[in-house]
Formats: sequence, structure tokens, C-alpha cells
Amino acid sequence: MVIIKDTTPVTRADWEPFFEDPEADRWTWQSYEQMEKGHGRTEKRTLLTTPDLNEYLDREWGEVGQVFRLQRERRSPEKHSSEVVDGLTTLSRDQCSPQRLFHLIRAHGAMENRLHGRRDVTLGEDRCPIRVPAVAQMLAVLNSLVLALMDLHQVPNVARQLRRFSSHPEEAFAWVI
Repeated sequence: MVIIKDTTPVTRADWEPFFEDPEADRWTWQSYEQMEKGHGRTEKRTLLTTPDLNEYLDREWGEVGQVFRLQRERRSPEKHSSEVVDGLTTLSRDQCSPQRLFHLIRAHGAMENRLHGRRDVTLGEDRCPIRVPAVAQMLAVLNSLVLALMDLHQVPNVARQLRRFSSHPEEAFAWVI
């Protein structure tokens, strides 16, 4: 599964007219909707899926089973917000119903939220200017190693531990050996 984020603005811009066209032929589209109440707010999530872009995306993305758009609307007495997330999966409609895909997206989001703070914010992966694939992959492996060591040592705050290692590099070296 690939979530199309702001880091791929061209793809995101290409998809918006497709999903927002009121005259689009939607006979291949499927949907799933879920409402949740809690924490003083109501959340409505609507998932649209379609195989209509599969051939178009094949050249750039490889094999695509279906694309999707997830819209989240949150309402509380004080505030209303709406968020749209686009993505694709290699799972075909036969392999993955909209309801199953919805739950996979939710699980992916929970994992992404946990990793985002650690990888992107604390370790600065998104800000890294490295674009050579082999070097970027090596940095990702090193970041994974750092996070695995932090988990092994049950570090609750990665940023604080990294600051500690900056002033006490011998402690970081002791972890590695």
C-alpha cells in the first residue's frame, strides 16, 4: 500500500480531478463508510476504490490493483475538519474489498503515526537531501538500527537519548559493541 502524500505533489495533483469529477463514470467504483463517536466528536470516514487508474499508473508505479480515496470528516461542538488521503495498493478488488482495505489503511496509519515521529521528526528522514537510492536505503537501514537499539534499551524519548549521545558519544559506542 502506498499513501500519496504531499511529498509526491505531481501524482496528487493528477488524481484530484479524477476523484472530484462530478461527471465521472463511477460504475467500477466501490465504497465503504464508517461513523465513530467518541472523545466529544463524531468522525465519518468514507473510502472510495476503483481500478480505473491501474493502466495509467502501471508505467510509473508498477502493478496496481486499485486506487483509493479516503475522506475523513471530524465534527465537535467547537470545530469541523476534513482531510483527504489518496493511495494505491497492489491488492485487486477480488483480493481486497473496500471494507478490508479500509481496515488495512487504518492499521497502516497507526503504524505510520508511531514511526513518523521517530523517523521523520526525530531522525529527520523527510528533510534529508540524499536522493541517491543506494545511499538513501543505507540511511534508512541505519535509522532502523538506531530505533531498534532504542527499543532494545526501552528508551522512552529518542530525541532526548540522541542529545545525550551527542555529549557522551562513548555511551553510544558502548551500545553498538
